Amino acid sequence: MFAVTREKSRAIPAGRAFVDGEGKVLYAIDETREDWQIRQDRELAAGYFNVSQSKPVESGLLFALGIIHQAAERAGIDFEDLMTMVAENDFSNLSEQVAAGCLEIMDLIDDGLLALHEDPEVNPNLENPEVWADTVFRSSLAAIQAPNSTFSIDADELIRFLAARAKKIVEMTPEPSQRKAYVASGLPVSVASNVYRDREQFLQYAQFLSDADKNLQSTLAFLEWLEEWARENAKGVVINLPEKNVLDMIRGAWISGCPMREILELTDEADDACKEAYGFQFPWLIHAAAQQLKQIGNEELSEILAAIALLVELGVPSEKAAWAFLAGVRSRASATELASCDIDLGNSPSMVRKKLRDPDTIAALRCQVSERTQAWLDLHWSNFDSEPANIPSFPRFTLEKIPDADTIVVRSYNQSTYLCSPDGRQRMAVKVSEKWPFDRIADDYRFAFTRATDGRFDLISRDPRIEMIQPE
Repeated sequence: MFAVTREKSRAIPAGRAFVDGEGKVLYAIDETREDWQIRQDRELAAGYFNVSQSKPVESGLLFALGIIHQAAERAGIDFEDLMTMVAENDFSNLSEQVAAGCLEIMDLIDDGLLALHEDPEVNPNLENPEVWADTVFRSSLAAIQAPNSTFSIDADELIRFLAARAKKIVEMTPEPSQRKAYVASGLPVSVASNVYRDREQFLQYAQFLSDADKNLQSTLAFLEWLEEWARENAKGVVINLPEKNVLDMIRGAWISGCPMREILELTDEADDACKEAYGFQFPWLIHAAAQQLKQIGNEELSEILAAIALLVELGVPSEKAAWAFLAGVRSRASATELASCDIDLGNSPSMVRKKLRDPDTIAALRCQVSERTQAWLDLHWSNFDSEPANIPSFPRFTLEKIPDADTIVVRSYNQSTYLCSPDGRQRMAVKVSEKWPFDRIADDYRFAFTRATDGRFDLISRDPRIEMIQPE
């Protein structure tokens, strides 16, 4: 396997808005393929890493802060006064609309700054933001691009801006446990603070769900409450949330595992509601609340909410149905039907996956489910059937004629069988026998031999669906 990487020096918490992140790009080339395919892949890799062909990258952080700085300049507010506004979280000197926009931008930045402040690698001694902000952002994309940007803000002003804002956020969350809860949630700070404020309500509902064994009725009751709570307290997360009467039509059908085509017939807004609200926004919010409960010491109830977040995201009524879905039955309705069968499928996705690969379990399930679900069982079986009995076994062996290769593949040519290095440059003809059934895996890209630490070769599978037992 040939791989090209491009690596940069600093990793900053990922997945947060307006945090410039750096990392690696891995371009893998499968050298077990034909020579012309390998050459083509290498040419594609060279083109991908050609800097002259790369599209320019603009810092979202610089853009966001530049917009605020630009708005202040237009209002006749100098940079020092702007820093006061940032530190006091008060943009009332600007027009009402501009002030609201500034607060929205700050809300997007705040959780990233708080996460950096709490990061033990970025700020191991919990120093003031003025200290770590310069270290973190001096070499950031935002600071590098600032001098040549269309915004009249330089790198020093950018860092002062971020340090002032970070200091304000730290002052707003004086308790370390509170800051850790905010960071763990991954929510905008305004929403995270509302979850933290109402954590007792989330605890009560988590206990209610636990007492009811997370049944359908309790899940629907919690979700209905959460929808209205989010409408008032999580506007930065639940965007374009449908009206209550629309959600009332969809909620029960979605969580019950009703087929999507039937849900779409209920209202024109069903598709967006299922994909965005139930499929993304509410699970994000529930999981964030679960992380906050975990941070304040309620791990058991945290796990309850985390489980509910999964049910809401997938649109199934039980964890058993969720496990069937995750195991490969990619139909909410069929996964729900399988979960309702009186057959033990296990208590984890991996156990359910194994059960759905067991012929006796499948035979028992087929007697209890619809034709639609039988088709999904058949599809799952065909996708995951590893046929372990048909995989030949080989004694461990050494190979002196190909000394430089740690991986050996089997190829056929002109009715002969060869052991080859991945690039095909080194090869040797082998005889096929009952003991050495090389022909049975010839030209099968799922299998190869790899050199162990003792120098001998073992047969391995490159297909994760195939389970193999190594010889003693």
